[in-house]
Amino acid sequence: MQLNELLSNTAEMTGFYDSLKEKGRHMITGVSGSVRTLLLADLEEKFQVPLIVVCDDLFHAQSLEEDLTNVFAEEDIDLFPVEENFAAAISASSPEYKAQRVRTLQKMADGSSKIVVTSVSGIRRMLCPKDFWLKSTIKFKLGEEIIPEKLKQELCTMGYRAVKMVERPGDFAVRGSIFDIYALNLENPVRIDLFDTEIDSLRLFDSADQRSLKKIDEVEILPATDFIASDSMLEKGAAVLQKNVKDYLAKLDDEEDKKLLADNLRTVADDWHRGILEPEHVVFSEELYGKNKTSLFDYLSESGMIVFDDYKRLKEKDHELEKSDAQWILEKIEDRKLYVKETLGFKISELEKKEQHERIFMSLLQKGMGRMRFVSLTDIKSRSVQQFFGQLPLLKVETLRYKKTNETVVFLISETDRAKKMLQLLDDFGIKAIET
Repeated sequence: MQLNELLSNTAEMTGFYDSLKEKGRHMITGVSGSVRTLLLADLEEKFQVPLIVVCDDLFHAQSLEEDLTNVFAEEDIDLFPVEENFAAAISASSPEYKAQRVRTLQKMADGSSKIVVTSVSGIRRMLCPKDFWLKSTIKFKLGEEIIPEKLKQELCTMGYRAVKMVERPGDFAVRGSIFDIYALNLENPVRIDLFDTEIDSLRLFDSADQRSLKKIDEVEILPATDFIASDSMLEKGAAVLQKNVKDYLAKLDDEEDKKLLADNLRTVADDWHRGILEPEHVVFSEELYGKNKTSLFDYLSESGMIVFDDYKRLKEKDHELEKSDAQWILEKIEDRKLYVKETLGFKISELEKKEQHERIFMSLLQKGMGRMRFVSLTDIKSRSVQQFFGQLPLLKVETLRYKKTNETVVFLISETDRAKKMLQLLDDFGIKAIET
C-alpha cells in the first residue's frame, strides 16, 4: 500500500474528492507537515492533471519541492523560483533560478508538467503570452534549411547574447557558416555547421576547449530567459513607455529633474526600438506586455488545478512584497530613474478571483479567508509529529501513545539497512512492527 492511500481511503477524503466534480473553490483544513505532501501526491494520482502549488515564500517552496521528491520522481516536480527582493531579481538574479524558470515554463506550455511549486513572488511575475513562448523555441534537424540572418534575430529575441566565443548558458556565437549556441536546456553547447543554408552537421562540444563531444541528429533550443518579447511587443511597449514618461514629465516643475528622467528612460525606449530587451527592463513588464500580460496560472492547462498552501499567509506575503516594491519604486523616483507606478507585479487575490481553474485551499485552520465562498469545506484530522533529535526514549513514548489510541503508525525510512535497524529497535521496545 502506498502512503497516500492511507489518507485517500478516509471518509473525509472520499467526500472531498467527490466535491471536486464541481468547479470552484474547495477548502480543506487540518493540513500540516507531510500530510500536505501526501495530499498532493493523491490528487495527482487520482485526477492525472497538472498542479500548481503556491507557497508563501521561496524557502517554503523549495522545502515542499524537496519533500515531494520522496513520493515523486525528481523529473515530475518543477520549481518556478523568483527572488522576493525586486532589486536582487534585477541586479543579481540567479542563473540557476533563470534556467529552472525556463524549463518549468516550457513543460507547462507543452503540457508535460505534473506538479509545479512556486511562491507568491513567482505568481506576481508578469510573463509573455503562452502562445508566444511556444513559438520562441527552435528545433534543428540535419538537412533542414535555415536563414542565418533570421536565426541571429530569433536568438536575440529569445534572450541569447551574441559573443565571440560561447562560455556560459545564454551565449551564442557566429563564425562564418558555424553557429554555436549554449542553450539553458543543454549541458553542453551545440555547434550547427551550415552548407550554404542547409544544416550539414549538429554536434555537442565542450565550451572549455571547444572540442566536439557527440554528433546528434536534432536538438531543441529553449529561450535563454523567461523575460522575452517580440519586435512588435517592443515597439508597442516603447510607445506606451514614452507616453507615460511624457504624462509624468508634465507634472514635474524642476527642469533638471525633467531632463534627468527623460534621459534615463529614453535609453529604455531606444533599446526597445532596436529590438533589445535587457534583464533590468523587467520593471516595465506591464508597459511591455500591456493587455497580454500573463501570469503562471495562464500557462496551466485547462484541466489543471491550483493549490494554495495557507491562503491567509499568502495574502500577508503578497502585502509585504507590495510594500517592498513601493519602497523600491519611491527610491527610483527620487533618483529620476522611474515614474510613479502602482505595482511591479500581479496581486494574488485579484488573480484568484478571475481564475476558472479548480482551486484548492489547504490550511491548518479555517481562519483569515474573509468572505470567500467555497463549493466544499472538508476537515481532516492530522497532527504533526514532534522532532526527536536522536532521543529514542521519546520515540518509544510517542509510538506507544499512538498505539493506545489504535492509530496506525508508519515509519518512512530512506534506506533498507536503516529500516531493518528501526525494526530491531522497535522490537527491543516491545513494539510489534512489520516491514513493507
